[in-house]
This record gives sequence, C-alpha cells and structure tokens, in this order.
Amino acid sequence: MILQHRKMDNKLVYKLQIARRTQVSNNKLKELEYSLRGYFGEVAFDKLSDKSLNKGITLRNLNYIVNNKTFQIDSLILMNGDLYIFEVKDFTSDLYYVDGQYYYADQSPCERINNQMERTPKLFTLLLKNSQLHYNFHYYHAFINPTHKVYGYHATDKILEQARICKFISENSQMPVGAYDIECCEKL
Repeated sequence: MILQHRKMDNKLVYKLQIARRTQVSNNKLKELEYSLRGYFGEVAFDKLSDKSLNKGITLRNLNYIVNNKTFQIDSLILMNGDLYIFEVKDFTSDLYYVDGQYYYADQSPCERINNQMERTPKLFTLLLKNSQLHYNFHYYHAFINPTHKVYGYHATDKILEQARICKFISENSQMPVGAYDIECCEKL
C-alpha cells in the first residue's frame, strides 16, 4: 500500500525551468544533473520496491523539520511491524565502505552520504519520540546503479546493492499491516 507517492519536488522543477530558459553555469548544470540523477534513482528504487513489497506501507520523499533542522527521507516502508528507511544512492563510481564510512576510490570521504548517515537516524528518532510513535526503525542505503559496486561492507552492514533490493523487501514484508499501522503512517 502506497500512502505517499513520489513527485518531483518544486525546487528541482524550478531548476529545470531555469536551465531551459537561461544560460546557467557549468556548476549549476552539474548540480542539476546530480539532482536529476538522484530523482531518477529514487524512481527506479520505487519500481523495485513496488513489485517486491508483499504486505506493507510505503511513504516516499518525506521532508521533516525536527528541532529547527530539516531532513529528507527518500523512502520509508513499514514492513513486519518495523519501519525501514531507504536512502537511495545512484552513484556513477565505485565506493568503499570502511569502518562505517564511505570513501571514493581516491580514498577521499563521501562527505554527503557520511553526514546523512549520522544525521538522519538521530533526527528520525526524535521525530518518532515527539510524535509518540513506538516503532523500531532500520536505516539502509540502497545503491540503485547496477554498474557500480560498494566494496568492503559485510552482510550485517545495512547496505543494499541493486541486485539485493527486491529479495530483501520481499523477505521482510510478510506480516499483514493493521489499522494502527496505517494510522501511525498517516501521522508520518
């Protein structure tokens, strides 16, 4: 069951309109390309999760403010009584996962993803507490690009590469969803 569908956010639509109508700098074009790649990666993840979800509730493209801090979740799925946060990544290069951090091939850290990985679970914990919702949650990175790999992670690390996404969601969505679950997800 999908409670909130994905749509292109207004900021990205605005950037596209500006890029079509005016001449923009190379930096702005790279930023736009990055944003579009992210959006289409999320859409690709949605297709995989839609076909794999047996029983559950899906919310997409969620934007929150907690303690005056904003954060965004690409996909939130309630499955088997727990919430699963999926941050979708569509990288065009291989990554390395070492001691809980992501790195590029040149050994420089992936600052955006590392910061997000620290920040989002903390803020989501506060959101659940403030909303008086008592759910366990699991935070995953879903790497959607099948031509690139993440090296160095273990099976216990919460990393899903494209080939494992469908199986993971299918196996973890076997329990029926109750009325309370629907009510709680509508609050989110």
